[in-house]
Amino acid sequence: MLRFILIAGFIVFTAACAGAPRTQVFSGVYAEGAESMTFTPDAREGERWAATGESDALRTLQEAGGRDYSDPFDSFAIRAEVEGRLSPRGSYGHLGMFRREVFITRVITAETSTRPRRCAPSAQQHFRGAYVLQDGVGLFRESGSEELWWVNGDRFALQNLESLIEHHRQRDAADAYEAVFEGNAQFIDAYGPDGAYRCAIFVTRVLGLHPVSAAPEGP
Repeated sequence: MLRFILIAGFIVFTAACAGAPRTQVFSGVYAEGAESMTFTPDAREGERWAATGESDALRTLQEAGGRDYSDPFDSFAIRAEVEGRLSPRGSYGHLGMFRREVFITRVITAETSTRPRRCAPSAQQHFRGAYVLQDGVGLFRESGSEELWWVNGDRFALQNLESLIEHHRQRDAADAYEAVFEGNAQFIDAYGPDGAYRCAIFVTRVLGLHPVSAAPEGP
């Protein structure tokens, strides 16, 4: 009886191992969007799989894609070679839209996205950088960034900003200022005159303003 139980157990274990998805290497396009993570393999024309995986592997892909973690609607797509396990046929992903799912265990290579960086998250916070008026338009460039933001704000914050600039101009005719703002920043397709600026900062409080010698360049 014991021998029969051992043989039966071995058969069940062998069958389970044989049915488990094996680890493979896939090359293709990894993409993320609102409520979707997908992988489009090169070698299987017309197929697109739902994607999930180990947290470290997914973080590597997201960082390569320039994922904006503050924006749940942020999306990107990059070419990658990954190691993972492909599921049997079924219903996977958002609303069961995909017939297969790949579980990514390791990222072998991933291209780095060259898409423009998004603006800062739309949450109340402090921003430090350069502020300048160009042709009557207030612009702000956060420290460490190359992107100019169009400046707007509540009435009292803008009045305070104008008063501080006027105060400094009586002593030093500076073209630009080192500023610290409290406010919100958000992604915008086109803002300011002629839609020249894709981001805007909404200032709620001016925390500091000091003249500097050089103004940031235009877009």
